[in-house]
Amino acid sequence: MTTYTRVAATALAAVAALTLGCSSSGTTDLAPDPDASNGFVGSPGDLSGTWTRIGEVPGSSERWNLVVADTVVSGTGEWSGEACCSGQLTITGSLTGSTMHLKLRFFDQNAPSAATPRFVEKVDATLQSNTSLLGTAQIDTLPLAKAQWRKGTNPF
Repeated sequence: MTTYTRVAATALAAVAALTLGCSSSGTTDLAPDPDASNGFVGSPGDLSGTWTRIGEVPGSSERWNLVVADTVVSGTGEWSGEACCSGQLTITGSLTGSTMHLKLRFFDQNAPSAATPRFVEKVDATLQSNTSLLGTAQIDTLPLAKAQWRKGTNPF
């Protein structure tokens, strides 16, 4: 292997490591949940409240205000993207046992049409506890990504 080939291979490996390390694609482990030992215990209404997505890239955020009545899930929220944009979101979906199937519509506050979402995200997640939701999220046709949300005013 020539010196040039070794340098190029080393540089490529470093870029790949940095890309994976900074990726929000869900390839890294999610934060451990101290409340995850018992699963979901309680009534669906106990799930209503503020939920925050955990593990977002610095500068990005996603916060939900969920209302859960029997098997129907709805809500609103706010979001921001790193060095990008921000806005409101709406949530519709269902609760089956301890699994939530949700559709989130993200609206850009600076978009020309407030009626058209900037993107749509599908979430399939299982309640690990009354305050922890763990699953996958898929924005439009992008690959599935691991995702985690915690309930409460200070989920960290």
